[in-house]
Amino acid sequence: MTLAFRPLLLGLFLAASAILPGASVALAGDREVALLTSFAGSWRGKGDIAGDNPGTVVCRMNLKAGNAGKLSYNGRCSFGQGVASFAGTMLYNDATRRYEAVTTARGQSATSVGKPTASGVTFTTSSTDEQVGKVTSTIALSGDKITLSFQMTDPSGEKTASSIDFART
Repeated sequence: MTLAFRPLLLGLFLAASAILPGASVALAGDREVALLTSFAGSWRGKGDIAGDNPGTVVCRMNLKAGNAGKLSYNGRCSFGQGVASFAGTMLYNDATRRYEAVTTARGQSATSVGKPTASGVTFTTSSTDEQVGKVTSTIALSGDKITLSFQMTDPSGEKTASSIDFART
């Protein structure tokens, strides 16, 4: 894999981590559990990458309802010369009264807090890395679709961005 694709892999990892909760177990309310489990199933998505290494990204993601209101997921995105795989869990934590997600990819874990929307929940994660720069990613579970998007600004100011719309298969 070329060095040019490493920042893109990080962006996809952070975007995926925005939806994957692995927080402490707490019993969730019926409404919150029903919302999360409504996204269980197989999903496929496609989007374009804009920036220094433009191209197409194609992804698949499987979400499965589990115990204690958790929604587990695993996914894989392919682009150019790279592939990014990720896995994690989402849940609603009654003790903190919030949606939480944890994801793991390439031996790294990331957590995020979700915000309820009119028809779903949105998770956003931001980070800064000396080599990669600033990365902001969002995953929105809304109605009958999932959207995974990210923007990276490298240390020299160059930007890379993508938005991937998923549909249930």
